[in-house]
Amino acid sequence: TAMGLSPGVLYTAIRQLEPERVLAITSAEARPHVAEACSQAHWDAERVSVYVVPDAHACFAEVEQILVWASPLLLDAREVVVNLTGGTTAMQYLVERVAGQASRFGVPVERYALLDRRSPDAQRRDPYGAGEVVPLRGDEGSAGRE
Repeated sequence: TAMGLSPGVLYTAIRQLEPERVLAITSAEARPHVAEACSQAHWDAERVSVYVVPDAHACFAEVEQILVWASPLLLDAREVVVNLTGGTTAMQYLVERVAGQASRFGVPVERYALLDRRSPDAQRRDPYGAGEVVPLRGDEGSAGRE
């Protein structure tokens, strides 16, 4: 998962998807929220491997470093569950590249979107509200397109 300044994304991923381990791509500014989200989810923060990008908005060039970092964990996985929401567009791009690496390794990949339908103000007041999990097949939104 990518994780920006909203710790509710990681909280929802942990609570709703119940992973064995988490790979989180985040910024130095958002990094402290990882332990906070884990604590709120009653989950061991030691089970989170964190990659801190130097620039959350322009970290596209981090692809090779991310893949080197993630590959040993991906090779050890039975399945990879990917959250495509949270963080910046650049971090989401990196998450998708990690998912692609898992697929190339022959590891089954499931993609999800995590939604919080509350207003931004409500989310800021209580970042740990129950979010929704939407499974993605990869062909969403293609109906009617040619």
